Amino acid sequence: WRGAGSIDPAPPFGAMWMAQEWFATITFGYDLDTLYLRLDPGKNLLESETALTIEVHAHVEAHAYKLTFSGTEPVVGEYVCWHASAAEDVFTNTGLASTICRDAVIEMGIPFARLEAKPGQEIRVAIVVTKEGMELERIPRHAPLVIQVPDATFEASMWRV
Repeated sequence: WRGAGSIDPAPPFGAMWMAQEWFATITFGYDLDTLYLRLDPGKNLLESETALTIEVHAHVEAHAYKLTFSGTEPVVGEYVCWHASAAEDVFTNTGLASTICRDAVIEMGIPFARLEAKPGQEIRVAIVVTKEGMELERIPRHAPLVIQVPDATFEASMWRV
């Protein structure tokens, strides 16, 4: 994960803020076909005694996607894919994907094709921790991570000699 992008998951500290450390580190990267996420569980996620769900929200133009998996199960081998368009206001289940693995860390690959994202389009990504459908945390807090789907020139532009 050297050279990967990162999101600071540390909560803001203030007099009225109850700090929760759901993730110690969040890193991301991508190639021509796939967005990769690494989520290092934090203290609160590791010690949670209640069932938590982690949702990766991705928005591509007028389409919204939600990829969900257990935040508290010790081993995760699949995530559930959900889709909603601007015309619909309800997410529908579009199947399972097995490009995820959890042991000490959670690593997942999200194929751009699963998000129906084309080269040059922007994907807006947020990671959400929920408990019984109620949002506990959204990372990043103020604005989603924006990634441009790479095109055929991506690899040539990333390599230097």
